Amino acid sequence: MDLTEAEGLIDLINAQTEQQRKQSLYQMQGSLKELYDRWRNELVQALAHAEAYIDFHEDQHMENDILADGK
Repeated sequence: MDLTEAEGLIDLINAQTEQQRKQSLYQMQGSLKELYDRWRNELVQALAHAEAYIDFHEDQHMENDILADGK
């Protein structure tokens, strides 16, 4: 159980409405963790492309589609 799932458990315990309970259960199932992991992966990929562009842009010819899309 990660921190976001534990917070979902606390929210479930303190929930007063059905909507709060549903949101808490959704969070306990890892919805925020998945979102944060996806954001992290996108940021790491963007950082890697930026570093590659800075390091190798002038020294070597990088293919434009590598930097443009990255997928």
